[in-house]
Amino acid sequence: MHYRFLPLAGLLSIAGCTGPVGPDPNPLVWTATFAKPYDAMTYCLNARSTDYRTVIGLDGQRGVGGVELIAPASGFGKAGKAGEFDVRRLTDQTSQVTFRSAVRTVGGSATLEDWARRQAEACAQ
Repeated sequence: MHYRFLPLAGLLSIAGCTGPVGPDPNPLVWTATFAKPYDAMTYCLNARSTDYRTVIGLDGQRGVGGVELIAPASGFGKAGKAGEFDVRRLTDQTSQVTFRSAVRTVGGSATLEDWARRQAEACAQ
């Protein structure tokens, strides 16, 4: 139940609404611009995220979308948020994608960050 509200918070923060006070729990990992409409990009990122359970959100009025990645449970660990894509319409044919990783490991979350960038680049093709 808690997971369904997280993408909305991310979407609202991109739209310029104020969020919770304090540091962002998912600091910016990377942002890039792609020649793809924001809604098509959001749907594509959701479809390509087959290793994760996902929650997708779109707000056509604000021109924002998002995909939250939820890592499956493994071993004794429980399922948890792995990261999120926030997608914003820049023009009718251009979108800005921001990826935030929730993975906190020694040395960072480079594997997830690289995977996310490859998915976004593939969606832009």
